[in-house]
Amino acid sequence: MPTLPAIPWLPVLTAAGGFLAALGFMAGREWNRRLVLKRVLSRRPVGSDGVVPGAHTVSRPGGVARGALVLHGYADTPQSVVALCDALARAGYAVEAPLLPGHGRTLASLDRATERQWIAEARAAWLAMRSRHGTCVLVGQSMGGALAVLLAAEAPPAALVLAAPFLSATPAFARAVRWSRLWGLWMPYVETADPRSIRDPEALIASRGYGAATAKSMRALHRLMTLARAALPRVSCPTMLVQSPDDNRVSAAGAEWAFARLGAAAKELVWRPGEGHVLLADRGRDAVSAAAVQWCQRFAGPARPGGKSGDEPGGASRGRPVRLTS
Repeated sequence: MPTLPAIPWLPVLTAAGGFLAALGFMAGREWNRRLVLKRVLSRRPVGSDGVVPGAHTVSRPGGVARGALVLHGYADTPQSVVALCDALARAGYAVEAPLLPGHGRTLASLDRATERQWIAEARAAWLAMRSRHGTCVLVGQSMGGALAVLLAAEAPPAALVLAAPFLSATPAFARAVRWSRLWGLWMPYVETADPRSIRDPEALIASRGYGAATAKSMRALHRLMTLARAALPRVSCPTMLVQSPDDNRVSAAGAEWAFARLGAAAKELVWRPGEGHVLLADRGRDAVSAAAVQWCQRFAGPARPGGKSGDEPGGASRGRPVRLTS
């Protein structure tokens, strides 16, 4: 009777173990994806048009003389800047706050979005605004601040307002991005909600942001930040930067670094102690909005006798920090 060949048990068991490990990895990844999606959808259900209700583009009609483009932050929506939009509209501006690609929809759409798409959408909105109105101002919050810096370096507005602009990374964010290709294999979606970002409980509930992020889009945000940092010296228009020293996303030192790098001769750094990161939605939103409108009117207001639109009443600040607490 012929002898049966010996079975190479070690390679067989190794292959079987690897197969089972791969199955377990894929199952864990899918479990994480579904869990985060379920939690986000329970908080932010998507409407029939594919957009979270209340997250749509905000438009406020106005005259042709003055226009304002307002850009929201990462994983957020125009709802987070609506208080400023209303304040600008009351001051006579035609206002547009577009919903940026990948935002206000689903995490899958955020995962597909890139910094090039965000820049292209913001640039198209800015060029359209400039084509419709004689004098235009630009405002950006968080990621929108980074986009606003790039736009201002290309086509300067009459005035620029940056609310907690994402122009520097905390050590935690930098580490997360550095290792994102590794942990992203296991956790493509991560929950990032932090009550310190919006410290007003009612405003936090009203937020239409995801409260989550994706590994790929975090890398896109980091690339956008890098581009905007390089563009800071090319920003020559009057610029006000508003920052909380208690911001959980952008450090005070990072804000000071960005402010120092701004090429604008007329610039002002305004501190908001006790506020969170999303300044235009937090408890001090009315005061921040009023300060932003005042800055815009200083440089983009109507012509005055003996002067022209954009003259400074009382002189512009030359890099003077201000503490705004009311």
